[in-house]
Amino acid sequence: SKSNRELGYRINPTIIIHINQNDELYGFLDEFFVENQIQFKVSSTDSGARRIEIDTKNNVSRFLDLIKDHTIQHSFSCQFIQDHFFPTRESGDILEKQNFIKMVRSIETLQPRRASNESVKYTTQYFYQEWNIDETVTPVMIPSKKNKEKVDDDYVAGFFDGAGKIRPVIHKSESTELGYSISLRVGITRSWLRDRMINAITRYFKDRNVKYNTNEQGSRISIHVTDHDSIREFLNNIQTSLISNFEISMLTVDKILPAFEDNYHKTKQGLHDIVSLYEIVMDQDPERKYTSEYFKNQWNEVQSLTIN
Repeated sequence: SKSNRELGYRINPTIIIHINQNDELYGFLDEFFVENQIQFKVSSTDSGARRIEIDTKNNVSRFLDLIKDHTIQHSFSCQFIQDHFFPTRESGDILEKQNFIKMVRSIETLQPRRASNESVKYTTQYFYQEWNIDETVTPVMIPSKKNKEKVDDDYVAGFFDGAGKIRPVIHKSESTELGYSISLRVGITRSWLRDRMINAITRYFKDRNVKYNTNEQGSRISIHVTDHDSIREFLNNIQTSLISNFEISMLTVDKILPAFEDNYHKTKQGLHDIVSLYEIVMDQDPERKYTSEYFKNQWNEVQSLTIN
């Protein structure tokens, strides 16, 4: 951003955390920040989710100290800020134009989303032109860890709370007696996941004999659990550590999977009941077409929820 300091510009490392509307998850983070004396700002996004921002050196440093040994996706960024950026700023070396550009170039290397975002104004190229610098400035090189990243149930539960969903998928189907088909989708979808993060999650699935598939579309990757036995195994492993997905996970294991295995989902009442159960624990999408009310109107013989 612009600054009144000598160079006319400054870099302020900021931690941004987006979380869904789940109050339990926000309460957990709020308690964590209070206990560790980390000040933060919170606001709402256009979608109604929460945006948590940590933007002063002391608070950023305190937060990174707590998470640096527990993150994979952001491990290089944590190391860069603590070991390179803050020392360069505190020594005053960042006021040299080449060093300033080196920090900008390093941030772009560590954050490919920023580098590909055409709306970002203050890029490496911008400062080359602004200061008439011809030489190429190389980014800070962060050495890779030699050991394979490994994650446990608690880590995957946290990741699933932040990027995972459990939801019923309904389609019209001429091949079924009902004219509709319903299936379960359990998976994680995120943009700009680093290879080491993908490898850690897929290795976790393999170690626990959980079958999965992956799908990449541009910068966006989805990792889905593929069959009912794998869904049960996956959710049973992480369930006690879940926060925002705890209730829907319990519902899926205790009621939905047994209903599918008994072929109850192939009956009118069964399909209606499964949709009704998920509506109790899921955020309601006003644009969703296939609701319990839709099926109740389609089939007059369908009663209200019958699964206990």
